Amino acid sequence: MIRATTDGGSTWESQPSGTTENLRGAFFNSASRGWIAGSRGTLLFTEDGGTTWFPRSPGTEASLNSLHFTGPATGWVVGSGGAILRTEDAGLSWVAESSLTADELLDVSFSVAGQGCAVGIVCTVLLRSSPVAAGIEARPQGLAVRLLANPASAVATIRFGLPEEAHVRLGILDILGRHVARLVEARLPAGWHEARWSPRGLPPGVYLARLEAGGATASSKIILRD
Repeated sequence: MIRATTDGGSTWESQPSGTTENLRGAFFNSASRGWIAGSRGTLLFTEDGGTTWFPRSPGTEASLNSLHFTGPATGWVVGSGGAILRTEDAGLSWVAESSLTADELLDVSFSVAGQGCAVGIVCTVLLRSSPVAAGIEARPQGLAVRLLANPASAVATIRFGLPEEAHVRLGILDILGRHVARLVEARLPAGWHEARWSPRGLPPGVYLARLEAGGATASSKIILRD
């Protein structure tokens, strides 16, 4: 159900949504241009203030809870299973961003393009910073992976960079080449990303963070201490 008001809420009129799915979040970036997110990957778009709503396909069956656009074409939507999707073409296509969580995300907001926050259940809070603002080149020349603090102990933060959009696998190998953890497996945009590894139950020693993307690989040694 969609109901709209043009008099500050004194009266409300129904608008046809074209769906029976539960609708959970709405965002308008102008008086006429808006979005609605809902269950089972539902996305609706209007360019006439809601008189007509058109479906958009986000490429996921995740239930979607909240949207935020920083302009007419660039926006994000979040939902169940830690889903975060980004569009650069007003929702015609969407790219999954790695949230590094399976918790349901309930809301997302951006203050400026590239800098935002998503929040969810179990006290989940995710921050997204602009690579330029952090003093890092916006697009690496090649695959790159490094540890922000080495040696590591309780939690290791791994920064990795992609020269172009690609399907990414980031994992941890022990000194014998055995996989002991898989951190990321998703299609990600070009630029810099971060992942966290909690090596619980693993003995101290030397490990390897291995990044695979676009047919290439890169790795970085991790020294795990007590």
